[in-house]
Amino acid sequence: DQAEAYERELKQALQRCRKKLSPTASRALALRYDEAKDFSEIAGILKRTVAASRQLLTRVRSELRKCIEKGLRHGHASTS
Repeated sequence: DQAEAYERELKQALQRCRKKLSPTASRALALRYDEAKDFSEIAGILKRTVAASRQLLTRVRSELRKCIEKGLRHGHASTS
């Protein structure tokens, strides 16, 4: 089905784009979404302020969004 194929492409693009993140960005993303940490916990682990942690994740999400959109637009999602 077309929706399932799109979802697969999207997941592949996300995995490919996550591999391109810096170690700090990757860790922040994992803490927030894989481990469900709140911003104060993330800040403590990364030794940053809460505001800096929020800003980092805002930038990471933006970077991922652009990377995924580019990959889907150019058909790179299925060529990882």
